[in-house]
Amino acid sequence: MPRPLWLTRARVITAAAAVVIVIAAVIIAVVGIEGNTHQGEPTPGTAQQNPPAQQIAPGTTDLQNLQKEWGPWQQLTPSDQSPQTGQPALLLLQTGGYFVSMSWTIPANSSGWQQDIGGNVSNVDVHGNYADITDADDNPYIVGINQPFIVSSNPDVVIKIDPTGNVWTMSLSQATALRLHLSK
Repeated sequence: MPRPLWLTRARVITAAAAVVIVIAAVIIAVVGIEGNTHQGEPTPGTAQQNPPAQQIAPGTTDLQNLQKEWGPWQQLTPSDQSPQTGQPALLLLQTGGYFVSMSWTIPANSSGWQQDIGGNVSNVDVHGNYADITDADDNPYIVGINQPFIVSSNPDVVIKIDPTGNVWTMSLSQATALRLHLSK
């Protein structure tokens, strides 16, 4: 004798509800475990001179995290006649604007730099201690030679231009581990 249709539907609904409850319990357990595993432990890979990482609010963007973690920032207005870019500090290039970290730099001779293969800079023209560049979005900027900089459209990559015009990059997480506090 076939089962009534309402009984089959009830079993399907009950099974689906059980699956949802199990998934919710797993999510709560994982969030609880991850929230407790790193409390009180030093951030891996950070140098002793670095203060502990700041707590970043959930839902923030990578750019907002960068701005908070590497700030405070000062806006600059370099030009071809006055190309000062706040060297050696980290430079943030954002919507045509220049913002220099008042606290942090990444040494130009750090071992983490690798030749750029991602096309982060499409054009480089070296002029002594600075370079005119064009980023991947065709925005023109001026940067210091060997000065670490980040383009706001790709905040997870730190870039530098060497004296011969070669483009070098490293991940932001690696740069965070290698960064040095500027003493002013």
